[in-house]
Amino acid sequence: MGIGPRRALCYTVRLMKFQRAAFIALGLLLLASAPLAGCGAMVGDSCEVDTDCGTGLLCDTTLPDGYCTLGDCAQLGCADKGICVHYDDRTSFCMAPCDSSEDCRSGYACQVDPGPHAFCGITP
Repeated sequence: MGIGPRRALCYTVRLMKFQRAAFIALGLLLLASAPLAGCGAMVGDSCEVDTDCGTGLLCDTTLPDGYCTLGDCAQLGCADKGICVHYDDRTSFCMAPCDSSEDCRSGYACQVDPGPHAFCGITP
């Protein structure tokens, strides 16, 4: 004995409703987690190796506790809202922006480069 056509139809409709609800729930979950996917270290964050930093950034281990940055920003620009600081005619790095030293992590202070923007640099 099999199930009748009417019961089969009811079962199919319920299954389709469940699948639709599951699909919507999955979509909402993916949408809610999307901002977390881009959460990586930003310019100025501490690091030990390049992979600790966000995409396209490198870890400058010559600075205290490492510093996520991007070199040659005069040509490449800065990612993650960094400030391009020109140290000489050929050397430029993206540094974390700041309004005061309280915006910088320990060991760094808000400094003004020759340009119009302040950045978090090593505490003098």
